[in-house]
Amino acid sequence: MNEYDEHGYAPIHQSAQRSLLKSIEKFVQTNRNQLELETQDEYKFTAFLVAVKYGQITAVKLLTDLGSQLDATTAQGLNAVELAAAEGHTDIPWPTLFKLLASLAEDDVHTAARCLKPLLQTGSVSRHWEAALSNGVVPAVIASLKNDIDTRAKLTSFRLLLHLTPAPAVQSAILAHPDALTVLNRLVDTTAAAANSAGNSSWNAPASDAGCSAVCTTVEQLASEQASVCVKAGGLGALCRCLGLLSGESEPDALAEVVEAIGAMVKGNPSHQSQVNKEPTNIQQFGVVLSTQLPTRQPCLPQRRLLFALTHCGRRLLAEGSIDVQLWLEAGRLPQHCFLCRAKSKDLQTAAIDCLRALVDGKPRHGSRSLLSDGRCPTLQKMR
Repeated sequence: MNEYDEHGYAPIHQSAQRSLLKSIEKFVQTNRNQLELETQDEYKFTAFLVAVKYGQITAVKLLTDLGSQLDATTAQGLNAVELAAAEGHTDIPWPTLFKLLASLAEDDVHTAARCLKPLLQTGSVSRHWEAALSNGVVPAVIASLKNDIDTRAKLTSFRLLLHLTPAPAVQSAILAHPDALTVLNRLVDTTAAAANSAGNSSWNAPASDAGCSAVCTTVEQLASEQASVCVKAGGLGALCRCLGLLSGESEPDALAEVVEAIGAMVKGNPSHQSQVNKEPTNIQQFGVVLSTQLPTRQPCLPQRRLLFALTHCGRRLLAEGSIDVQLWLEAGRLPQHCFLCRAKSKDLQTAAIDCLRALVDGKPRHGSRSLLSDGRCPTLQKMR
């Protein structure tokens, strides 16, 4: 049974190459070690990898069902997905791996993700997004996010989708899925909660921040095109809760992702702006984040991104005059914005000045005249 031909293939490899299903079953029933038997050549294929190489879909499915190691690699380090892509078999073994990705078993999710990661997490958008989309990556990831598995397994699955979302067709597929935005909003909450409690768990804070940041990046991309749909699904509330949980100890980039996602949802929409403004804790939380992240000297690059996001989002929230400016002042935003007006970053300066203009321009009913006269901010005096 282990006699090799001139190519280094044993009978089970020959059967996988030709999709001889009954022979494969017979070999495995006789000896389960046949599943992981390697070819005696420079590639060291298992039977599963042979079936992948030669595009034998039914053999791939059978060997998967029999328990083949799906994250096996060749001697050159290629896994099943990479091998299939190299051979031009774009439909193999996507369905099998996406089925595993939606599994209730966390080990299966991690196995599928390890195979898919090299192709789906390369560059700003994976060049394989069309093959992934047509073979069901969106419903597979959404199913995994709905399953009762731990947050780390969910994020492992979710990150596969992250580099596909810049593609408009992928965004449309996510928005068309009836459960997508609900589970994404839920993931925002759970990753933020994990980050908040990371100091008391085995999951470290940077990993939690990165997970929440990844989810918020995707929510922001979707909100830029379909803000109303995202808000209706509860995205704005989830992001504001996320901001509250992450503030203080989190990395500036993670906080910036949350604020940018909120900014994308409220942009140009008074109704969405009002949803944020009507909750005093939301405005207070913006003040807390700004005060904790405000540097005593010039901000570093991650801080600059966060501070820009905060001031830019603040200008949007002030734009329609629906905000209680007194609450804004009590949150400590005025001196903070005045400080940012002196930042060396031109973009940050401009954002802070624009926010101050939105605070005082044409809003005497909010008491902006008293702001101009009480001398608390020299920048305001120059803007009269």
